[in-house]
Amino acid sequence: MEIYKRVAPGTRLGFSHTKPVHVADDLSELRGPASGTVTLPIHIDWTPAATYDLAEPERVRTMLETVLREAGSEAEVAEWVDRGLLVEHWAALNLESFIKEAWEDAHPELRRTRL
Repeated sequence: MEIYKRVAPGTRLGFSHTKPVHVADDLSELRGPASGTVTLPIHIDWTPAATYDLAEPERVRTMLETVLREAGSEAEVAEWVDRGLLVEHWAALNLESFIKEAWEDAHPELRRTRL
């Protein structure tokens, strides 16, 4: 599902209001890599550090944050995010609040990992 950032009355629209967050309908759809080295496609991560060693927790978190912010579709999210890694690292991810809220509203089990 595509979710857009809510706009409060009187709020000036910004880029974050026009770029949707792509949320998987079901966490079981997330079949991304869970180990090894991953290089994200350039349209998701255009930085020189687009290769991630999934044995390093900090790199896992950075990859998840990047995909959740920049993926252009639910299919891309499903391709690059592993359900187990997402649940394991959810509480530590540094994401804009509206992205976290969109995922937690659709998947309350993620909210419980933060408690």
